[in-house]
Amino acid sequence: MSGKSKKSASAFVKSAAFAIVALILAGNASAQSSQMRVTFSGYDNRTDILCDFPVLVVFTNNMGNSGFSFSSHKFENPDAFDLRFYDEDDNPLSYEIDTYTRDEELFVWVKVPEILPNGKSFIRATWGDPNLAGEVAPPNPGSDVWSDGFMLVHHYNETSGNLVRNATGGAQVFQIINPGPDATNGIAGRAANLTASANGTGRDNGIELQPINSTSSFPIDGTGQWTISAWFCDLKPSGAADSGLWRTFTRGLNYHHLIVRESSDEVGYYQGSFNAAPGMRMSPNDVPSGTWRNITFTAVKSPAKTDFYIDGVKTGTVNFAVSDGIHAIGMYQGGTTAPAWQKSQKFADFLDEFRVANKTRSPDWIWAEFQNQRPGSAFAEYVC
Repeated sequence: MSGKSKKSASAFVKSAAFAIVALILAGNASAQSSQMRVTFSGYDNRTDILCDFPVLVVFTNNMGNSGFSFSSHKFENPDAFDLRFYDEDDNPLSYEIDTYTRDEELFVWVKVPEILPNGKSFIRATWGDPNLAGEVAPPNPGSDVWSDGFMLVHHYNETSGNLVRNATGGAQVFQIINPGPDATNGIAGRAANLTASANGTGRDNGIELQPINSTSSFPIDGTGQWTISAWFCDLKPSGAADSGLWRTFTRGLNYHHLIVRESSDEVGYYQGSFNAAPGMRMSPNDVPSGTWRNITFTAVKSPAKTDFYIDGVKTGTVNFAVSDGIHAIGMYQGGTTAPAWQKSQKFADFLDEFRVANKTRSPDWIWAEFQNQRPGSAFAEYVC
């Protein structure tokens, strides 16, 4: 073969190779027609590196001036099951779709392996692959997301019935609740409605935290430390109908884990007697109607200590820790058949994102959870 023929053959092979690469790239571009970068710019000037942190990613039209819209960045799957997330090294990430209101809003929990305290860590979201149009939801979509010490996670996103799913997927404990036909919007999708008008009985409601057909409570003290948190809205006012001595956030079989004394608005524990966190108060006057607040407490069994946090900031400590499982949430006792005096100790009208972990979360973790989930959050920056 002449030198000229060899050059022509070589050029043809190179051209063919480039054409194949171009076709592959074009195919990938069409398979993943939309993507978005989510940078955790709000987690800056902190101390801790957050590991396996469940981040709330919210899709709404032009959220954070991102340029995203449901009409121009369409999902191929009607339930958004073509959505995928990747870390900075393009490793796939575990995620759970909490709530999807088509063409309006989408709430997703993504487990991020590492968030550095410099505001530069990011993940990528991709969707629009026609090959994933027929995807179905996995049986326990949140089991990989809620893995770092989480024992119980309630989203309260059920649309019917009186059972609440434990999103951890591990110890499948179901809870008895009546969220009512018109549960309010919460921090992420729906929220638990504990008002008297919601259940049709004319009596305030709470959540029974026990397995079906069992009288046991949910264990929390196996490791000697734990963290309990939730969002609440419309703290029950003092002197309200059926008003009792306490507003009960969580109660064990024998003790209150966290309560507010109605006569003084003091916050603390109860084990034989009331143990108040010095200087800590929670008054309905400080929580305007319709305002969501976050409450978290971390406990260590030995030496006994409980730290209280409001909206991600530590507000009080008591040298005390109740070592008792959780029996009820949001009321001295849940369910609609409890005696009136027990139904009089409701904490608030609405609850959302109730969580229990068998470890004490750090102050930076608690702060980041609040900042990520709060209304108007600037924790994440979205760029399409």
